[in-house]
Amino acid sequence: MKNQLLSAFFVVVLTSCTSTATPVMTSVSTHALTETYLPTTFFTPFPTDTPIPTPTRILSTPTATTKPIPFVLLDNVFVNGVSKSSENIYGGLDDFFHIFTEQPSEFASFRFSMNITAFHFIKDELTPTPTAIPTEKWQIIIYRYETDGMYINQPSIATYFKTDVTPYTDRLSLFMTADVSMESVQTKFEDCRAFTYQVTDEQGKIHEQGYFSFNYYPIGFLGNINDGVTTGFPYSLNETETAFFHQGKFIVINEPKNGFYRLTYDFDFISASGIYGLDERRKLASELTIRFYPYYDKDNYSTYDEHPATGNLIAAHTIYRVNLPIDYLKENTSINNKYYLQIVDGKGKILRDEYFLFIPYAP
Repeated sequence: MKNQLLSAFFVVVLTSCTSTATPVMTSVSTHALTETYLPTTFFTPFPTDTPIPTPTRILSTPTATTKPIPFVLLDNVFVNGVSKSSENIYGGLDDFFHIFTEQPSEFASFRFSMNITAFHFIKDELTPTPTAIPTEKWQIIIYRYETDGMYINQPSIATYFKTDVTPYTDRLSLFMTADVSMESVQTKFEDCRAFTYQVTDEQGKIHEQGYFSFNYYPIGFLGNINDGVTTGFPYSLNETETAFFHQGKFIVINEPKNGFYRLTYDFDFISASGIYGLDERRKLASELTIRFYPYYDKDNYSTYDEHPATGNLIAAHTIYRVNLPIDYLKENTSINNKYYLQIVDGKGKILRDEYFLFIPYAP
């Protein structure tokens, strides 16, 4: 039943995805809010208002041309697992990662599929007859997910795509597919659970970038969403997702041995804003400014001290999620490890604020 539901989900996503993909930008339950935080964000994707900008790695400098190739990708890359019995394992989507909830031992490989029908041919005044874009040397490249978004000189797995023609009743569709074995992923990255993939052409130019990870179950920790829920996602498969709560004024976050690949803070956006209309919530969310400061005993915060953080609406635009800056937390350990998060609306009013104590791992 689980695989049937996930398969049905994948078909809905595959047939409804028509937005323009952007390789350097990355960024979901419709149930009513209760005091128990059990979002189904990994299984029902919704468009988000604030994509998360992520630096990409240019493998090589493309040969200069007098005019760029005028094409636009119309579909994202779809990633699914293939079991050892050759069955598809589709997983689901949260606001950032494609999530697989099965145990890694169930996977034989990962399959990456990309619809290239819309842009496989180009035509302009210099080429009045459509010309095929060569895709036989395009690759899928997998890295361990890096929180700073940089993949230069990082270990990787690279596999060439193959092009398949899929017949439909009224047309033919071209797909590029590439398979990467689970054995090679575990050999290269050991017990890592979070990965970045990139699609590159024959010149090394990146056309797509996405993310997938293992979580054995959808994240749903008991807690009052009105108080805010802080969740840590560890790199290691041997460590589990952890929810962190208030200990007095501060939410205390304990870093695991192998660190986090993601750290989020979620709160009930409707209660915080007092706005129930969907369009009004979207508008307000688009005007928010997120400020993250080192904590001071006196409320004397300056924009010169703030560090950037990103956020967006999730769960049918009812919950606001802030992605806490993990690298900043790890590197800024000289100032008592305390921090202050402030979310301000377009009029300068504080919509939400919170205090954190980050405790780095110490052997």
